[in-house]
Amino acid sequence: MQSPSNSDHHHKSITSQHPLHHLHQTPSQPCMMFVPAKVSIQRPHLLMPTFTLRRCYIQLVCAVFLVLVVLIIRMLSNVRTTFVSFHADSDTDGELVVLPEEFVQKRGALCLDGSPAGYYIRQGRGVSRKYWILHLQGGAWCSTQEECYKRSFTELGSSLRAPVSASFEGFMSSDDAINPDFHDWNMVRFLYCDGGSFLGNRSQPIKYKSREIYFRGAAVFDAIIDFLLTQADLGSAKKVILSGSSAGGLAALIHADHLRKRLQKIKSVHAVLDAMLFVNLTSRSGQKKMMNILENTFHLHHIKDSVSLSDCSQKMSDDTKWRCFSPMYFYKHMFTSAFFLNSVHDRWYLNQALDVTCDFNKCSSSEIKYISDIRTGLLETVHAILTSQKDGRYLTACPVHSVLVNNFFTQPLDGHVSPQEAIGDWYFGRNSMSSANVIPREAFPEAVSLCYKYFNDDEKTFKR
Repeated sequence: MQSPSNSDHHHKSITSQHPLHHLHQTPSQPCMMFVPAKVSIQRPHLLMPTFTLRRCYIQLVCAVFLVLVVLIIRMLSNVRTTFVSFHADSDTDGELVVLPEEFVQKRGALCLDGSPAGYYIRQGRGVSRKYWILHLQGGAWCSTQEECYKRSFTELGSSLRAPVSASFEGFMSSDDAINPDFHDWNMVRFLYCDGGSFLGNRSQPIKYKSREIYFRGAAVFDAIIDFLLTQADLGSAKKVILSGSSAGGLAALIHADHLRKRLQKIKSVHAVLDAMLFVNLTSRSGQKKMMNILENTFHLHHIKDSVSLSDCSQKMSDDTKWRCFSPMYFYKHMFTSAFFLNSVHDRWYLNQALDVTCDFNKCSSSEIKYISDIRTGLLETVHAILTSQKDGRYLTACPVHSVLVNNFFTQPLDGHVSPQEAIGDWYFGRNSMSSANVIPREAFPEAVSLCYKYFNDDEKTFKR
């Protein structure tokens, strides 16, 4: 028997070990190979955009959603809180209260842009919870439609633009070192958003540049008083001081007797009037600019119909009633006891009404001479205030505008008491009346030099 060859043995060995051995059962069967079919993958064709009701609906929903998001963001950025009763104590600042819409609409108490009236408040402490200072904010006037239109987009014409809190300084400070006599009283600062010293009384708005402008200052004043009486316990007050600065000082002068009549149950009602002696002197250019500002404001805002002026204007013709908007003319009809603060070199008055435009540290000799003449004219014009037995006064030579609610409140000139001491002495009857009867003796150049040391951090105080 013939033995297999080495080659056959090798062939069998490989065949038995091959993993596909079972596919080759017979030598004659051809070897088959599977190749996957070639698949052609086509990219989907996008249909051309077509207008469908469903597509329109989706786009509309998205647009509405975006608009709502924008409105919500804007609303949150301008959020204002309306308080019906006192909120939590604030140590220093006053917090904004915007009067409720329904309360405002019944009274027409609207800012220039038609937004609701408002005020800032800080609650009193301890025994002083029955004592109130109501302060009327300053900010000049708008005496033309264009001025009022521009103003309506600012916090001087809209409660929507007003910050949610306000710094209370000087006479309204909560620091007993700065304001020892009144620091713990209830403090209210009326938001000045009407442009007419809280005295406008035009029944219908004026449409200007597609915007309705409201002149409702008198209604704003009365509505805030109504709200404080009914919702903030002003009705139980024992002492009330109505104060104001600049245009707010003129407003406080004219509203003082009216407020006194409204608070008949309150025995102690006084006024503190700051930077409001806008006397009708001739400017360097030969004009009566102060008279023109007051008269134009009076007519534009229909101030003649304000009840606070009735005692002064009732026997006057419509053409002459505007004189009651002049402080010295109205003062003859004022009954409420008042304290007057003013500079005989009032920087706003010198610049805006009298055309004095020099840097106070660099005025020419002719400008200094004119300023000295103005000082003499002012003192002669306010003679009735200077000689009043029931009123106090503090006139300074410092070229400042407002005295009451800034850092000058505690600063005396050499040889004088500070405004803070003078007001306290007058109000509480302390010491002698001489401390509440300060008349400056310094000439203008000397006053600038003396006052400068009190304002090293605020040189612009002496700028025009």
